[in-house]
Amino acid sequence: LSSVRANRRIELCSTETLARMRLLVLVLTAVAVVVADHREHSSFLEPRLIGSAIRISRLSKEIRELEHEIKDAAKIDPLGFAKEMHARLDRVEDPVCPAHYLQCGWESFDCVSDLALCDGHNDCYNGWDESKETCSHGPIEAGNVFTGMANWRSCLPFLEHPVSMKITGVIKSKVYPARLGVTAHSVADIPHENLHVEGDLHGSYTYGSKRLILMPDKRDDGILTLTCDFNHGDDERADCHLFTEAGRHECADIHLTLTHRDTHHTTHRDTHGEDHRGEIVEHHYDIEGHDHAEHFDRQHRRIQHEDDDH
Repeated sequence: LSSVRANRRIELCSTETLARMRLLVLVLTAVAVVVADHREHSSFLEPRLIGSAIRISRLSKEIRELEHEIKDAAKIDPLGFAKEMHARLDRVEDPVCPAHYLQCGWESFDCVSDLALCDGHNDCYNGWDESKETCSHGPIEAGNVFTGMANWRSCLPFLEHPVSMKITGVIKSKVYPARLGVTAHSVADIPHENLHVEGDLHGSYTYGSKRLILMPDKRDDGILTLTCDFNHGDDERADCHLFTEAGRHECADIHLTLTHRDTHHTTHRDTHGEDHRGEIVEHHYDIEGHDHAEHFDRQHRRIQHEDDDH
């Protein structure tokens, strides 16, 4: 009897052990399946994640480039661009108006005399000859400094050399309002000739055509006249030419660019409606880089204002 019981216990233990082993095998199989599935899933996701990261990086780069383009586009002045295009067309097309007459704006085919500008009377049907833009001093402000290179064609055996011109004074006359009186100081350094040349100039600026004509204060046989046309649609660039005074023979080309503008301590006095002994002239001149204004009467006597320094 005891032997039978012992055999039954052995059988039961064997059965339980076998069941446990089967369960363990099933568990291990399940774990292996899960691990394999995870690895397979991970290997499937990895390339997709890498591809998405690459696409995001490309999109970020494109967005940054667009931001730069938007910033660059914001720097472009549409009106300035249109002015420059019109100025280029004017230089290559035949003029609409005869000599000493100006077109009443780009959109008009009417002409007005350059002597009738900014005189307080509308001679153009659209008021162009009296508009704020037409009658602006533009580049002619005391203290403005223009620099460039002189390219000699004839007259003097000079190679290309740097030049500068500073506007030292602006004179506005109420009797002759279509022109501004201008004084300037020019400097030229000619290294190959070991020359430093400078001198004072005087002349006039014409509204509308934006032409500046200057002559040296010291007159001699070799005197040259400087003519500058601000014909690029802005107040910063001018094409200039040096001519002999007598024969109007062209000696040199100079392309000037505004490089410095000093408008600090500017004094402008409005005397409309006041009686200052027939005041007709307003002077703007530059002293140590500052623009000043004075008023004179018909006898060229300076008009003292209450806020003038004594």
